[in-house]
Amino acid sequence: MGSKIVLRLGLVVASNIGFLTPNTVWADTLTFSHNGLLCPIVCDSPEGSRNGYVLDILSEIAAKYETKVKFQILPKTRLARELKKSDTDILLLPSVPLKKYGFAATKLPIVYYSMAVMRRKNFPFKFTGLDSLKKVKWGVVSGEKWRGKYQAHIEENKGISVVEIFGSKAYDRASELIARKRIDVEISVFQMLDLNRKNSRFAEDVTVDRTNVFGNRVPIHAAFKNNDFGKLWANRIDSGLRELRKSGRLKQIFSKYDVGDEAGISAADVEKAFN
Repeated sequence: MGSKIVLRLGLVVASNIGFLTPNTVWADTLTFSHNGLLCPIVCDSPEGSRNGYVLDILSEIAAKYETKVKFQILPKTRLARELKKSDTDILLLPSVPLKKYGFAATKLPIVYYSMAVMRRKNFPFKFTGLDSLKKVKWGVVSGEKWRGKYQAHIEENKGISVVEIFGSKAYDRASELIARKRIDVEISVFQMLDLNRKNSRFAEDVTVDRTNVFGNRVPIHAAFKNNDFGKLWANRIDSGLRELRKSGRLKQIFSKYDVGDEAGISAADVEKAFN
C-alpha cells in the first residue's frame, strides 16, 4: 500500500469482519482507479462539490474510518494489473471480471449500470445486438473490452466500421462525433450518455435510447486486492452501503446528480446479500 499505510501493532478490533488480529493494516488514503471520467458516476469538479456519485458514496463511507479516497485515471487495459501490483486499492467491476481475477469484492453493488445507445435524432437505429452494429459506424473508447464476439468484431473492424475514440475525456466527445457524422452510435452507461447529451452544444442533434441487450440494471461491485486489507474494506463498504440505504442518504446522493433510485441498491438487495 506504499507510504500511506501505517502498521498498527496490538490487538485491534477489525470492525465489520468480527475477529481480532494482532497486525491490522490501516490506511489514511484509499486510491480509487477508473479508466476515465464517466460523469455523473465519476466527475471532474474544480470545486470538489460534484465528484460523481460513486466517489461520493466511497468517500462518505471511508470518512467514518478517518480515511480519504483519492481518484486517479488509468487506461482500462491496466486496471486489473494495477490493482494486483500497485497502490490502486479500489476498482469498479461487474461479476465476470471479479470471478476471473479472484479479487475481494463487496457483496452489494456500489451501483447498477443501465446501458444505452447514443445516436443522431435523424438516424434510425435499433440496437438488437451485434448484427445491428455491423450496419453502422460504432464509436468505441480506446482500451474498452467487450464480451467475446463484440470484441472480435472491434478487432476485425478498427478503422473501418469501428472508430476508436482516444483520450481521458473520450466519452465526452461522443455527441460531437455523432452530430458531425464521424460515428453513428456509441454504447455506454445511460446516466453518463444522457448527461453528456444534455451538456453538449449538440444536444438538439442527438438522442439516447436505453437498451436491455446487455441486461437490465447491471450490478457493479467495488473490487479490492484479495488479502486481509481488501476483505476488511469490502466488508466496510458493504456495511456503509446498508447504512446509507437505510438512512435515506443514498437516495440523496443520487438525487444530487439528478439520478433516480434505479442506480442504487434496494432493500431486497440487502436482504438477499446478508440473510
